[in-house]
Amino acid sequence: MEININNNLFKVTPVITDKDIQNGMMGKKFNNDFNGMLFVLDPGEHSFWMKDCITSLDIIFIKDLKINKKIYIHINTTNPILLPSSDERKIVEENGWQVSYDGMEITL
Repeated sequence: MEININNNLFKVTPVITDKDIQNGMMGKKFNNDFNGMLFVLDPGEHSFWMKDCITSLDIIFIKDLKINKKIYIHINTTNPILLPSSDERKIVEENGWQVSYDGMEITL
């Protein structure tokens, strides 16, 4: 499935079933045919656990067909985006992203 967000085309796999939602990006790699997953979730509070996730993630929350919240999820603890005063983090936050942290709760 292809989706267009702000004139950027992404090849995504829709994720709807409970099992697929639980497995998420576990063990998956991005390539030319796969840019991400489109999780179809009910409104409310949701938890994300990156078990066996082998890549850093960006999460975009879409509500009423508008981008509601953008969160950068990191897997590498040496990523400079984790440093509050880094230039990399400043760029991410200036572009509307929120950097995740341990125990972060997200509500749509």
